Amino acid sequence: MLIQFSFKNFKSFKDEVTLDMTASSIKEHTDKLIEDGNEKYLKVTAIYGANACGKSNVIEAFSHMKRIILDSFTEEAKWENIPLKRFTFDEESKNSNSMFEVFFKYNNEVYQYGFELDNHSIKEEWLYKEKKVKYRKFELVFARENSNFELSKELKIYSEMLNGLSEKTLILSFLANIKIGDIKNTYEWFKETKILNLGTFNPGENLSEFLPRELLEGDLKAKDNFNNFLSDIDVGIKDIKIEETNSDDKSKYNIFSIHLNNDTNNNEYLPIFEESDGTLKMISLYSDIEKCLTNGGTIFIDELDAKLHPLLTKYLIQKFHNRNSNPNNAQLIYTTHDVINLKKENFRRDEIWFVEKNLKNESTLYSLVEYKIDNNKVRNDASYDKDYLLGKYGALPLLKESEEK
Repeated sequence: MLIQFSFKNFKSFKDEVTLDMTASSIKEHTDKLIEDGNEKYLKVTAIYGANACGKSNVIEAFSHMKRIILDSFTEEAKWENIPLKRFTFDEESKNSNSMFEVFFKYNNEVYQYGFELDNHSIKEEWLYKEKKVKYRKFELVFARENSNFELSKELKIYSEMLNGLSEKTLILSFLANIKIGDIKNTYEWFKETKILNLGTFNPGENLSEFLPRELLEGDLKAKDNFNNFLSDIDVGIKDIKIEETNSDDKSKYNIFSIHLNNDTNNNEYLPIFEESDGTLKMISLYSDIEKCLTNGGTIFIDELDAKLHPLLTKYLIQKFHNRNSNPNNAQLIYTTHDVINLKKENFRRDEIWFVEKNLKNESTLYSLVEYKIDNNKVRNDASYDKDYLLGKYGALPLLKESEEK
């Protein structure tokens, strides 16, 4: 699970910001938390804000960090410059380092991993692991400052290999194929953490690429689970029919949705891509959501509510909050404009986050639980949706009134 994600000097975020999944001490909806020893964490975080305020940049920052980790060893020779989008509206930021850092838990170990870089080289990189002691303490796995390395005892045998490391390559990426527990855990956590963008997502006729392999291969249990999902979201589809076709030695699939004819009560078959965009998006989400809920893990979704009815969004939120449907404490982090679900019945105050951009084009990130109005914290009986639209929490577009002639 993700514990904390921090970054700075990325796109609209000039200064360091932190998305914290650690639960605060507030008392509402304690049944919706992940309990891990003495610590408690959030299962869901919703990020609100105006168009172009930078809320999508929070998820893009994590995506960018993941991309550099997965690509820096295999792609660095092709990079003239390391891909990096810094804050561009002042000269200091354009020429300063960017930073990305996460605290996370994987395979019952807690890690702190991060790096600083510019377009030309990795300036710093660090990986620490929590020690199993009564108080929180982290021990070194490796640390790097330019071409200088500090390694744990387990990694010292690789010191000569690292001496020839490219300045554009992360230590984590370089050592990922060597089966070292802490390196493998960190790399695999990033690799398994899913990031989706529903704002630009359009599966069209390629929907089969987003469905579970077991479903495509006719597994009866997988089909029962999928049909239960279709029933839950109430999109009018009774069942689906899957036909395998062979093209260029590759298996491809034609998928049909099955509806009932109102007069004859017989089945009517429609090519699945003729269903609504909202229905296709829910179906395309199915595999990733179910995999995350079944195995545990973290999924980021940008614009979750795009072309989805608010009740479908609420359905997904409840799936993650519910201990029965989410037995392994999966996490959902998403951006949204869905004010209808912004209610105390659905969220804890620490699950609601806002992004606001000032007149200098600088974005800030903050949670409702830490926000103050006239030096008073927001109460848990407040009308979150109405107060947000009234501008009490910020993070709204500044619109000019039209003048009547």
